[in-house]
Amino acid sequence: MPTIAEFSHPSTEFVLGRALQEDPGVTVEVERIVADTTNRVTPFFWARGDGIDEFHDALRTDPSVKDVRRLDDSSEGRFYRAEWDENAEPLVYALDDVGATILDAVGDDGKWHVRILFPDDESLAEFHDLCAAYDLSFELVRLYKADTTSDPAVQHLTDEQREVLELAYDQGYFSVPRETSMEELANELDISTNAISKRLRRAHETVLEETFEGVRGTATDT
Repeated sequence: MPTIAEFSHPSTEFVLGRALQEDPGVTVEVERIVADTTNRVTPFFWARGDGIDEFHDALRTDPSVKDVRRLDDSSEGRFYRAEWDENAEPLVYALDDVGATILDAVGDDGKWHVRILFPDDESLAEFHDLCAAYDLSFELVRLYKADTTSDPAVQHLTDEQREVLELAYDQGYFSVPRETSMEELANELDISTNAISKRLRRAHETVLEETFEGVRGTATDT
C-alpha cells in the first residue's frame, strides 16, 4: 500500500535558508519542481506574507538560488521560478530514483515541511538509504498508510477542481518527467495559468485533508 511520509528540515541547511530567515513571517509553498536531463532543478513556488518585499530582496542574494524570476504578483502572493543550487538536486533525484512524488512542500518559521508519497515500504526504505548516501538529514515526523479507496476525498471536490485534476492526471502533469505544463492545461480549459494554479492547489488541499482525516488514526509518531 502507498505510504505518505512527512519530513521537516531546517531551512538554514537546505534551499532558501537565507531568504526564509530574513523574514520568518513569509511562507513559501512549492507548487511544482522540474528536473531535466541537464542536472538542473527548477522549482516554481508561491511566497506569501507581510514581509514579501524583504523576502524578495533576500531571495536575490540567497546562495541556494542560482537564478530567480518573478512570474506573477497578485493578492495571492508572488509566484517565482528559480534554479536551485546543487545541494537541492540530490533530494529531487533520490525521489525520482524510487518513484516517489512530493505532495506538498512548505517553508516557514525557519523550517521546510515536506510530504512525500511513496509507492510502497520498499521505496521508502530505499529513499532512506539514498538520503544517507547524499548526506541529507531530513527528520521523519509522521508516516501515513494511504487509503487507496478514499472516494469521499474526491467527492468533496468542486466540479471545476475535479475537471482540472482529472485533466492534469490524464495529460501527464504529475508524471516524472512532466508530459505537459500548466500553460498547456490552461490553454486546454481556456482559462489563465493563475486560475489553473488556484484550482490545482485547492483540489490538492481538499484531497489531502480528507485523506489525512481518514488515516489519522494509523499515523505513527517518531
